[in-house]
Amino acid sequence: MDSMNEFVRCKHCKNLEYYGEYRWLNGRQLCRNCYKAEYQTYHGKVYEWNDLEGERPKEQERMIKS
Repeated sequence: MDSMNEFVRCKHCKNLEYYGEYRWLNGRQLCRNCYKAEYQTYHGKVYEWNDLEGERPKEQERMIKS
């Protein structure tokens, strides 16, 4: 399996995310959901781009691949 498609658990929200979809913001590595929330809190405005959309890994997929 490609390491960029590996499932990892976000340290902040504990949800699953693909390793290749993590983002850096303010010195922290965040999943797409946490990144969006942190951006909106920091800048005080809605995150207006769609680059954080897309499928997230599901717990059932993780169980099948293990």
